[in-house]
Amino acid sequence: MLVKNMYYKLSNNQNQNPISLGLTDLFAYSLKVGHAVEKIKIIYNLEKQNCLVDSKLSNRVEMTEISSSLMEQVDYLINSLIDSYLMVYNSTLLSKITFEANLDELGIVYDSIVISCFMRTNIPSLHLNSWDILSRALISTVNAERSEIIERPATNLTINLKRKKLRNVSIIFDYSKDQDDQVFKSAFSQGLFSTLRVIVADYCKFQGTHQASMCFNFDLLSREQLKLKTGNVYPTKKLSTYDGHFSANEAKYLLLQLNQAMSLITGSKVSGLQVTRHPNGGYMTMFSLVGAKNTSASLKNAIDITVESSNGLANVLTQVVNTYSLPELYKQWINKIDVTLTLSEGHWLIGFKKYIIEHRFDTQKVSLSSTKMLLRNMQETINDRAKISGFTVITAHNLLKEIQVNIAELQSSHELEQPMGINLNTNYFNNGKLYFNFVNSDQGYYLKSERYLGWSEI
Repeated sequence: MLVKNMYYKLSNNQNQNPISLGLTDLFAYSLKVGHAVEKIKIIYNLEKQNCLVDSKLSNRVEMTEISSSLMEQVDYLINSLIDSYLMVYNSTLLSKITFEANLDELGIVYDSIVISCFMRTNIPSLHLNSWDILSRALISTVNAERSEIIERPATNLTINLKRKKLRNVSIIFDYSKDQDDQVFKSAFSQGLFSTLRVIVADYCKFQGTHQASMCFNFDLLSREQLKLKTGNVYPTKKLSTYDGHFSANEAKYLLLQLNQAMSLITGSKVSGLQVTRHPNGGYMTMFSLVGAKNTSASLKNAIDITVESSNGLANVLTQVVNTYSLPELYKQWINKIDVTLTLSEGHWLIGFKKYIIEHRFDTQKVSLSSTKMLLRNMQETINDRAKISGFTVITAHNLLKEIQVNIAELQSSHELEQPMGINLNTNYFNNGKLYFNFVNSDQGYYLKSERYLGWSEI
């Protein structure tokens, strides 16, 4: 049994508590700009004793007076919940705790809370292998439920696999899920442990030279068998085009790495694809997976690697890039295309999701007028082929750091909501980043929301 001093507790003194300090800065910013806090995310780092406050501000919720009592209520709830989860896991294993929730004029919306406990599993000094850390974390979770240290069951498990190692895991508690009394306090089955252990072992003992990075999200409300909810596969192969087409030989390597992931998870299937083009002309891909309803061991989900299947995926990549991206916007811009992708009877079915282009700046002063001029010139360049549906301006230390532009199909449009007041003078906020999210409407661009990203430490 782990001794008590192996667990960490937050300080009750607000001046020595990075979470309280970070919330104070956020509410001060909200009052300064007159925009209400709609969503809040606190990432508390135990190792560095600091926290990142990530918040969305908008006019969607009523802007009421942020009284000292409301601030104290929000501060107390966040700190007390994080304190509860700090008691669950050994502090030498637990690296970060993330708190997420929506806010309204009354404070935290309780059923919107999501708590994530992040643990690194590759710590040589602990003399524990990654599987030992993961299995102990799951056992500690059930023990905490049974002792009622925590009030909601664990709902999800996320594992990250990279370069032949299990790098980290997160145990997630989603308060929006209906609590099942038969799940809460119930142990995970030996079958679930066994399946999870095989996944980790098979990935770590891979003998080849090319292995994709993978992230899997499992449903922990199912405690009898391991069920995949979602997954991402990040192939290592960098792609190029030849006369505007992707080659079957390069697509073959993508299939090999995609099969590595799908062979680990029985019943997994492809659900999406992201293609990223960098200004140097190189392409990278990311595949999305979902768990199939039929998870019988006999279900075959690996893709046969043949000349035909390799040509098929090469044609998919070519079609996605040629159909949904604009070559006029390749220069100096990172292009990201997201599509739905499913395999049905040997044929790939493609559906458009979003197309985003990004540009990063070195030393550029924040200027909304110059940004609008850039977008106007961009719209004239693409003419009637597509429409700019919105853009995000990212600032830090009163400098423009990045711009992200959403390119939509012509038929897409937005209804004009009540616009937010625009103030891109960020001199009074120097401890992080600000994201200004604009949307295009028939009446022009308007500010829809802000994202506040601020650090606090003691």
